[in-house]
Amino acid sequence: MNTDINSSAILPKGLLYGAGFTALWLVLALISSTTTYHLAPLIVAGTPQIVDSLERGSSTVRLVILSAVGLVLALVTTGILSASGNLEGPSLLPTGGAVLESVVFAATGSLLGLSTAVLISRR
Repeated sequence: MNTDINSSAILPKGLLYGAGFTALWLVLALISSTTTYHLAPLIVAGTPQIVDSLERGSSTVRLVILSAVGLVLALVTTGILSASGNLEGPSLLPTGGAVLESVVFAATGSLLGLSTAVLISRR
């Protein structure tokens, strides 16, 4: 019986990409606390499901789960950076600061990533 190495992976490739972007965001934010990486939460929350849908014909349930995991990654990172004082830069939102912006962008990235992944997997 032949087994494809990619299909026997423990973690979906999308989660590995999401974790990589999370680590990059953390390192950059820890180095420069007054710089806001506006698109980082959007990318972290939207990456797992999009990469997974590009790799295989994913089910909608799997994409929803990966979308939720991406959102959790972005929100946990936001919490860590906020608690450590490394999310003090400017915000694109008129009120609320960088923390609220990060939460809003993470939710937006999760929803956009999910809808894009569903469209990709349906082709």
